[in-house]
Amino acid sequence: MTNSSPKQDMTPDRIRAIRRRLGLTQEEAGALLGGGPRAFTKYESGSMRPRAAAISLLRVLEAHPEAVWVLRGDEVPPARSRTPSPFEVQGKDLEGLRPEQLHELLRRLLSVEAQAHGIPLDGIHVSSNIAARDGGEDGRISWRGEPESTEFLPSRLCQFQLKAGGIMPSKAGREVVARGEVKPMVSSALEQEGHYIMLCARRYTRQEIERRERGIREALREAGVSVPPVRISFRDADMIALWVNAHPSVALWVQEKVGSARGGSFTSWHQWRSRSEHAVPWIDDPRLAELLGAIRERLTQPGRSLRVVGLSGVGKSRLCLEALGGADDDPAAKRPLRDLVMYAVHSEVPDRALPAIVDRLASSGARAVVVVDDCDPQTHDVLVGLVRRASSRVSLVTIDNEIPSEFATDTVRIPEAAASVVDTIVEHVSGALPPLDRQRLARISAGFPEVAIRIGGDAGVSQLVDPRSDQLIDSFILGRAEQDRDLLLRSATLLSAFRVVRVDPVNTGWPDPSRAQTTEDCLAPIAAGGRHLSWKDLYAATQQLAERGVFKRRGGLGAIQPRPIAVRLAERQWKEWDHGKWDRVLFGGLGPVLARLAAERLAHLNETEIAAQVVKHVGREGGPFDTGTVDAQRAEVLACLAEVDPEVVAEYIERLLDG
Repeated sequence: MTNSSPKQDMTPDRIRAIRRRLGLTQEEAGALLGGGPRAFTKYESGSMRPRAAAISLLRVLEAHPEAVWVLRGDEVPPARSRTPSPFEVQGKDLEGLRPEQLHELLRRLLSVEAQAHGIPLDGIHVSSNIAARDGGEDGRISWRGEPESTEFLPSRLCQFQLKAGGIMPSKAGREVVARGEVKPMVSSALEQEGHYIMLCARRYTRQEIERRERGIREALREAGVSVPPVRISFRDADMIALWVNAHPSVALWVQEKVGSARGGSFTSWHQWRSRSEHAVPWIDDPRLAELLGAIRERLTQPGRSLRVVGLSGVGKSRLCLEALGGADDDPAAKRPLRDLVMYAVHSEVPDRALPAIVDRLASSGARAVVVVDDCDPQTHDVLVGLVRRASSRVSLVTIDNEIPSEFATDTVRIPEAAASVVDTIVEHVSGALPPLDRQRLARISAGFPEVAIRIGGDAGVSQLVDPRSDQLIDSFILGRAEQDRDLLLRSATLLSAFRVVRVDPVNTGWPDPSRAQTTEDCLAPIAAGGRHLSWKDLYAATQQLAERGVFKRRGGLGAIQPRPIAVRLAERQWKEWDHGKWDRVLFGGLGPVLARLAAERLAHLNETEIAAQVVKHVGREGGPFDTGTVDAQRAEVLACLAEVDPEVVAEYIERLLDG
């Protein structure tokens, strides 16, 4: 008898499944296993067979995927088996699920299990109508090719029956027969050598579980069907919990449903969608297509990351939510990443907890898509390093308001929204307003959906009738605040005059290394530019404005956002300041750093009349420009003012050269 060649059973589908389970791209697999960057493209298309040595290596990695760390040269092997997931449930938690929730749990488990092992999703079906006759089947998964099985799916065809309450052995048997005959769906699965698995959200002893399995097998035998015992399974709540805990995103969803969330500040995709900022129905947005393409390119494989940046208020988080959710009628959305999503806002996670949680997720070897909103560049770099480790099967999305000067290949910038998107949002959130007020709201919200949503929601209560846009600006800043309204508005106006401000002395050197040791050192110079404001008043206002979400903080820094609101408030502040204050602010009266930040904000006003007036005044002959030397700080101020009126700055430079 001739032994079969090892090449014959290493099919293209099997090679693809092994590579995906290892979390490697085709290029990475070619580099690690040999053959070159295009080798696996040829192996998986069937146009070329791998050499015997490569097949042997693939067999080893198929049986021991953790061995890929050796090929990558990691100093420490992955702690897959010894690092528990930070998101776990117990069997008793599942006893609190309602029948419809148990059906949703099965759908999620099958979806995530399939995505974790490279199994197509089109073979999954879970009934959404729990009251309909099911023929003995609540759900099933079937596929062809590799893998032959997974830890929780014993074959390529698994049929599931669900029971939210307890069930006796005899009743378990009656679930597979009707009028003395095997139910049609059960018969169909068993004839195809599939596995019948009953999932019960109640806890039993091993002996009780075996009695229920015997009850099912005896009922089948009495109906004339005999199957190997291994193809009949009964899994109780504790056994289901083991499956759930293999997938942290599913465990997180269960915690949310039963009210036992222990995952800190992380939420599932559905909980993310229910946040108040997403209350407005989704509006078709042409920006979604590019983001969808980037997500499909980078996140369908583990260990990859995507950074989404854009100005505050343009709708980055909502676009990511929709892109990861996948449209139900989108034929390209074959892998609903929403079931893998674990979402957190960086500022809402305790200090140092975020990297620790992602580290444990990556070490566990579980498949997940971690989304971190309001994530600064430094934290992004740390998280990218964690998810790229050999043991990691985590994909990462970070969202940030800071736009880098240079874009990496993993970065997508979200531009401002189209007018049609904002107009539709305005119609939805402020339909009760007079048409003229809706037009004003659309004009001031141009490009920034958050502005329309925030102002429109408050406007629906206050009924804006003031013909000036200032009413809309004030509504955005104050919302429904009943106390300290004047203080909040004056503080927001003053803070907006600077591109960013420091509110806490996290890093010394602001605005002077020798003085910035306390919060007072940070805020007193800024408060000096205001009207009847102490540094304590200003600090209290920043706290309230941060709670409202209009003062965005990162570390010790903060700024009024989004930019359209900040720019309009800055325009108001410059109009309020007199000529003497213009000179003082721009030429060091509040400190050289604040002078530069005020000039940067003034550059944002380059098309306004007030900005032109300010530059013309401070650039006058005999003015502050003409005194002292031009150091680096003053040169930066001049560069900003040149964006407003280059002729005034050019005239100053001519005077400087003549002198």
